[in-house]
Amino acid sequence: SSGINAEWPLRPGKKVKEMYGFSGVAITDTGKLGGRLLGMVTARDIDFMDNFGQNISEVMTPREKLVTARAGIALVEANQILQASKKEKSTDCDSALIPLL
Repeated sequence: SSGINAEWPLRPGKKVKEMYGFSGVAITDTGKLGGRLLGMVTARDIDFMDNFGQNISEVMTPREKLVTARAGIALVEANQILQASKKEKSTDCDSALIPLL
C-alpha cells in the first residue's frame, strides 16, 4: 500500500493512481505507510475532476467517514465489517496506517 500527504496537490496523487493502478490511496500525515491516517482518495474522488491544483485534503474522504478496524482483527471479522458497511477496503483504526486486506 502507498501513502500520500494531504497537502500535496491533486495532480501527483492522480499520477500515483495511474502509475500503479490503485483504485484507492491512503492519505497520511507523513505521506507514508505507518503515518497517521487522515483519509483516502479513490478513483471516484478524482476521475472526473477538472481542477488538479487543489490539495488532496480538499477532495479526500476523511478518516471519520472510513470503515476502520483494530489491528490484528481476524479476516472473517474484517470481511463481516466490510460486508455490513458495503465498502471495498478497510484500515486499522489506530493512529498508524497498516493494511488489513
